[in-house]
Amino acid sequence: MEQLEIEEYKFLRQEHENNRRFIFERPLLIAGVAFAGASRGLDGWTMELLFLSFLLLLFFNLWFTFNRAESSARIVGYLQVVHEPGPSGVRWIGWENALREYRHWRFANGDSSRTRAEPEQFQQTDSTRFYEYIYLFHVVFAVLGAVFALTISLKSALSFSSSYARNNSIIISAVSLVALIAFLVKCRNFRPQKVLQNIEVERRAWNEVFRWLREREIRSDAHPKS
Repeated sequence: MEQLEIEEYKFLRQEHENNRRFIFERPLLIAGVAFAGASRGLDGWTMELLFLSFLLLLFFNLWFTFNRAESSARIVGYLQVVHEPGPSGVRWIGWENALREYRHWRFANGDSSRTRAEPEQFQQTDSTRFYEYIYLFHVVFAVLGAVFALTISLKSALSFSSSYARNNSIIISAVSLVALIAFLVKCRNFRPQKVLQNIEVERRAWNEVFRWLREREIRSDAHPKS
């Protein structure tokens, strides 16, 4: 059993590192592809389609990154509670079984489960702080993309002689502005304050899960099935 615990520890550490590696690589790839497309000299609705696609990819990646940050915190919290402290009274049941119990605990306690695990006062410098910079990267590049798209559209509006072409460029500019505002509003759901203390929160959550599991086992032993 000890060998299985060692293998699990290595696997989860690698999973945590993989999460962090992809978190840094994807936004750079998205920005690079968008820059390559913008450098082709597109304008009008073609440029607007590129900008909207860029915003959509940024938003999806931020959502995915937020979830990976939560997943990494859950893994690190588990490792700290089960593997790293040494003998702590926590019975090792394996990651998959523990995760199943974690989900049962969250379901049994509803929305209050996370609040119960929230620390009241503590000092922490945890490894999810990198998310703050990833978040800012997404927001800044979205704003820069909008500025670029708006500049192209307004420049076209001023250069066109026909009112139809000018109005079309103004409409494109308005769509860009509305899309940026919608992006920034939705991004508030993934703001850094929600994950910066997640490792401590998840550590306490795992302690609650194993305490809940022990209490359930005690009740089961006290009232065996006939």
